[in-house]
Amino acid sequence: MFGPKKQTAAAKPNGVDNLIHKLKALPPAIDLIVAATLGGYSFVAIYVDNAKFVGLACILIALIFAVLGISAVTREMKDFKVVEQNSNPEALRMMKTQQFENYLVALFRLDGYQVRPSIDELHRQDDADLIAVKKKETILIQYNHWDEDIVGTKPIQSLHKAAAAVRAQGATAISFGRFSAEAADWARRKGVTLMTMQDVIGMACRLTGLTPEEAAAEPDEEVVVEKAHEVAEVVRGHHRFLFVDFAGLEHGLARLSELLLQHPAYQVIASTLPPLKSMEDIRLSLGECGDRLAGDLEAAQDGRYFAIQKHLQASREGKHAIWLAVDSEPRQFPEGCAELIAVNRAFGFDVSASQRLIEAMVIIDRRSIAGAG
Repeated sequence: MFGPKKQTAAAKPNGVDNLIHKLKALPPAIDLIVAATLGGYSFVAIYVDNAKFVGLACILIALIFAVLGISAVTREMKDFKVVEQNSNPEALRMMKTQQFENYLVALFRLDGYQVRPSIDELHRQDDADLIAVKKKETILIQYNHWDEDIVGTKPIQSLHKAAAAVRAQGATAISFGRFSAEAADWARRKGVTLMTMQDVIGMACRLTGLTPEEAAAEPDEEVVVEKAHEVAEVVRGHHRFLFVDFAGLEHGLARLSELLLQHPAYQVIASTLPPLKSMEDIRLSLGECGDRLAGDLEAAQDGRYFAIQKHLQASREGKHAIWLAVDSEPRQFPEGCAELIAVNRAFGFDVSASQRLIEAMVIIDRRSIAGAG
């Protein structure tokens, strides 16, 4: 499907390796049936035919198939548990890259694939991470851009090139951000499958029997209460403010956008902009929440905290408005500032920053309600 085969540096597996892989690939039911059949025949061979050597050989082979069958059943149960427990947006966003790889391996194994890393079989510059095989079908899976805000055409082209090199029947790219319009169009023309978080959860639901409602994680009660207060404020025409140091957030804007979708009262104010990027660029990066970018912060000589105070005083909500700041320069704020969620430029708005922002939203909401009371 993906063109002529190209030479790779990987050595071909020998016959013994192929046999072991084929035995491991057998369905557990086949393993157990073979084990039971050979086990039964071993008694016939020993006590009826007086062929003890044949009987003992049958017992040995039966034990091997029994171990393979039990191991396969245990692995399948473990895979099912991993997929069932983690197939919701919150759990998936909290994963590290290695955890996400383990999840994908379990997910595709449940779908009948034998999954292995591609590192020893493909060129290191080919953008494919896993090889999944089911009968005569081979697909390459790319997941290393899964937590990026936007995936462009280049990684998709590299995946397609790798698929052509091994004559794979399919190629799948997975990202929880979004694929650029050019990447989506290129993938459609070349037959590369693009999977988003919704697609991954949909696949998990199909394999485990979960409904989409069951796959949606139940939020903490405190978060539910905080969101209810936000909705009430929006109905009354009030807003909260989230000041974001976009120059310090090279990664994770897709995650920030998803979080903002769950918190409707927060308007975003850009405290900084990345070099060579405009407000419109940031608005596009925020996707569905682009219209929540309400303005930018005027710089102040005495630090960002005081610039925020000045901005709030000039707003309709006034200086007592609820606000938070996601910033990579904590020295711009007073020590112990409760409104600050400090982030590391190298990691951007990662899982840790997302969780800390949610916790800060709950705390600041609780403090606001207590003050009003």
